[in-house]
Amino acid sequence: MYHRKCMTRKGKNLMYKYLKRANALDAYLTQGIKNNNATIFFSIDREIKIQQIGTWHKNFNEVVNYLNSFVPNSDCAKHGLVNLGKNFCIIRNEPLKWWIMGDSGMIISSLKTENAVNLDISHSWVKLNISGINSEKLLLHHIPLDLRDKKFPIFNFKSSSIHHTGVKLLKNQKGYSLFLPRSFSVSIWKQLIKTADQYQYEIN
Repeated sequence: MYHRKCMTRKGKNLMYKYLKRANALDAYLTQGIKNNNATIFFSIDREIKIQQIGTWHKNFNEVVNYLNSFVPNSDCAKHGLVNLGKNFCIIRNEPLKWWIMGDSGMIISSLKTENAVNLDISHSWVKLNISGINSEKLLLHHIPLDLRDKKFPIFNFKSSSIHHTGVKLLKNQKGYSLFLPRSFSVSIWKQLIKTADQYQYEIN
């Protein structure tokens, strides 16, 4: 008789810790020759950590209060706000879902499973960092968003699309972090780099 073995949350976290990750854009974002005329700079975070938390309407307030307890003066109920912790951030990116990026171990380990569920989606996304004086112009070629500060302030997060593919965009003090679905990241990267040619770019 076949018995299904369920891996514990602790076991899964241990497995992910030692699992070697291959970034989908590793072969494409190799550091090139320094370009003194570059107005756009690209880089990738090769070891991103993203835990997704989902809940139900009846548990929403309890989950919000739980997440708020990890970040002083936070508002985890506010859609798109990046709540910054010491080594992590919490973002409500869908009505009943949050992303926790960074060191989320303490948050996940004490999460009540009757209130919410979590899923490690670190391997599903590629984080492409874009900065420089023309980074906004580059993005406006592809993303139908108003990127002005009054409409898209620093430390905010929005969902959008590039050629009918869903993407996520985070605005920070250095520029933007564009989150691409792993399976579409190469095709989107080729579109971005083709547009970036007219502005001159550098890969860091």
